[in-house]
Amino acid sequence: MRRHPQEFDRLASSFLIKVTDFYRDSDLFAYLREHLLPSLIEESRSKANELRLWSSGCATGEEAYSLAILVSELLGDNLDQFSVRIFATDLDPDAVAFARRGVYPASALKSLPPELQERYFTRLESAFEVRKNVRGIVIFGQHDLGQRAPFPRIDMVLCRNVLIYFTPELQRRALQLFAFALRPGGCLVLGKAESTSPLPEQFTLVQQRLKIFRRHGERVLIPPAPLREPGPSQTGSTLSRAGVPSRQRELAPARGRPGGSSRTPGRIEQLVLDLPVGIVVINREFDIQAINATARRLLGIHTPAIGEDVVHLAYRSLGNSLTDAVNGALNGQQVHVVHEMTSLPDSPGEVRYLDLTAFVERPSGDTAERNDFVVLLISDVTQGEHDRRQRDAGFDEAHARAERLQSLLDESTRTVRQLLQANQELSTSNAEMRSTNEELLVGNEEAQAAMEEIETLNEEQQATNEELETLNEELQATVEELNATNEDLQARTLELQDQAREREELLAKLGQERKRLATILASMAEAVLVVAPNGDVVLANAACQHMFGDDLPALDDGSGNLIPSEMNPRQRAARGEAFTQHFTITGADGTRRWFEATGQPIQGEGQAEGGVVVIRDVSDRSVRQLQEQFVALAGHELRTPLTGLRGSLQLLQRALPEGGSDPQVRRYISIGLEQARLLGDLIDDLADVVRVQTGQLQTERKPVDLVEVVRTSVELAQPMIDGQDIRVDAPGNPLMVTGDPRRLQQVVLNLLSNAVQHAASRDGFDVRLRSEDGEAILEVADYGPGIPTEDRGRVFERFYQSGVHGPGLGVGLYLVRAIVNAHGGSVQLVPRDHRGTTFVVRLPRAGQASDGNSG
Repeated sequence: MRRHPQEFDRLASSFLIKVTDFYRDSDLFAYLREHLLPSLIEESRSKANELRLWSSGCATGEEAYSLAILVSELLGDNLDQFSVRIFATDLDPDAVAFARRGVYPASALKSLPPELQERYFTRLESAFEVRKNVRGIVIFGQHDLGQRAPFPRIDMVLCRNVLIYFTPELQRRALQLFAFALRPGGCLVLGKAESTSPLPEQFTLVQQRLKIFRRHGERVLIPPAPLREPGPSQTGSTLSRAGVPSRQRELAPARGRPGGSSRTPGRIEQLVLDLPVGIVVINREFDIQAINATARRLLGIHTPAIGEDVVHLAYRSLGNSLTDAVNGALNGQQVHVVHEMTSLPDSPGEVRYLDLTAFVERPSGDTAERNDFVVLLISDVTQGEHDRRQRDAGFDEAHARAERLQSLLDESTRTVRQLLQANQELSTSNAEMRSTNEELLVGNEEAQAAMEEIETLNEEQQATNEELETLNEELQATVEELNATNEDLQARTLELQDQAREREELLAKLGQERKRLATILASMAEAVLVVAPNGDVVLANAACQHMFGDDLPALDDGSGNLIPSEMNPRQRAARGEAFTQHFTITGADGTRRWFEATGQPIQGEGQAEGGVVVIRDVSDRSVRQLQEQFVALAGHELRTPLTGLRGSLQLLQRALPEGGSDPQVRRYISIGLEQARLLGDLIDDLADVVRVQTGQLQTERKPVDLVEVVRTSVELAQPMIDGQDIRVDAPGNPLMVTGDPRRLQQVVLNLLSNAVQHAASRDGFDVRLRSEDGEAILEVADYGPGIPTEDRGRVFERFYQSGVHGPGLGVGLYLVRAIVNAHGGSVQLVPRDHRGTTFVVRLPRAGQASDGNSG
């Protein structure tokens, strides 16, 4: 510790007890909540709503925060109207620093009800932090009850399980500090094993079981603080006094040492006599071998003491005398000492004298070891010593009196002669003295009056000094309070600095997020408007400026009607509505564009604070929707006249006589019927396109022989071919799939029709059908010029035609892919190196079909 002074603080801290918990001793806190604190709060209303509590020995702060929670619960919404101060002090600076942070693990809150945890703590991952409304009324500070002044005007002091570790002197000083700190009628709460017996005149017991006392009597002054023990340079005994109560050290029994031989019991029995004189037999190591009752009483020994060190067990003031007497006896001297003792526990304030006589008793015969015993004779000679000292004082006084009388006799002889001579002078001056005496009497009366006035002033001055002393003590206590408050403010300043640093980091992150948001808005193709509650535009991106300029122009609902101003997307967003709205805008050149506006409110604290509008240009999508609506309407409207036209041609064909009619007329009628059939097929294709777009394409699912479907489709397609061959390569056995035979026939016919219209050649066409890996594979190959590379990815698109437009609408291949997908299959285009194109259709065989779209 001399080389490392900080080790002294660690050693002292290891002696400190820091066991505490929230709401420790539930019975006590229930009594505080139901009885004591409500009465103190009512009393504080007469003192400008000031409530001051002191938790002395608060350790890591759980008791102080428990008091703060109790007061907050009792005051409720009236807490702001009271000046509540809870002073929490402890000797350990590390414990005070931990308490000041106010962060505790979850295990420390096990005694708190869940509602109190939620109300007064904030969860930080696995820990809990005391909220600021509770933390603000607790002031933490380091405080030494043995050295520093207390806090004044305290309503209640909690000092539980602290005094039990103090010496009686330190207990009395601590109770005097509490008596000074508490206001008249204030309360003191101690631990269940503690009491106010060292200072009973200042406290009255209120609750026996919970050890609650009330302050009464005259106000006491603060006792002077003892000097602090030196630091780590002390010896071991001084360190033990600093860390361990001295009385415990005095009462610690000496360690027994083995001594004596097998003859020891017999020798001790011969030496110990039942006498009124105290007898103690010890060995060379000062260990007690025998002791009688008188010696126990005179030495203050209250334990069996056999085998223990007599110097450590006896009164401390006898230690040196006992040591000198024993050492002198062992050195061959017979020591006789009369020792004066004062302030013994059984006779406080009295002086007692003990006669100590020590001599050595050595064993007879020659022995190899020295087992000498020292016999101490102790007797109380207080009365005799008093008589002797009084006789000695009388003798000295008589001798001095005789010397003084002889001196006075000689002086008297000389004085008589002088008096005889002076008598005459006195007689002559007697008359003068009488007159002077009268004057002196008058002056004496005046002096006596002045003396009485001085005594009165002296009393007033003494009263003033007492008031100044009291005021000085209060100022000292206030300084202690200000120091504790200053420490608390410094800790809070550090917390505010941390919060300011976190705020700067948050602002930097917000700036980065703002830049990122601006970049995102600038890169968006949709127009974005942020509207305030009053309708003003707070933010608009570049796309909005490009589409609409500074403000939205007049809006049309798509039917030629202007949208009212209150239903404008900007005004609806200002009202905080969530909406989706379509409108059109007619440009200066007469073109019309369609837009879709989506609005969402900006939520503030409980209410909307404007809104955000995102506007998209949906002109292309709207045009496609109009086209689809037109196709569906046109197909429906064209089917009626087409049906009448086809019926009229058929009636006309039947009305012609067999063999007698003009062949040219029959040819024209046949051409008309064929064209009507083609027009019907086109209308059906358009209707199927609409069904595919709306998801209403119906397919019947049943077992179908794909070989039969292919052969029937080729026979139906043969009349469309002018001098070209369709070669069919199909297995002889049925090839079963699950599907709609009419739709599958439509697939084969559309592929053949596409080949005839766009890839006709003298080499004809090949239709191949086979089974492979659980699938039915249909190939339709032509030998025409082929499909350009840039068009191969779009041949299955709706209304798309490659190269020169033919008589079709460009929907045949689109319907092929839709029907094949509905059957759980696939279709693809396979170009050949030299010329021509092959379309490959794959369908799952019956029993292995995957789920497709059936409607």
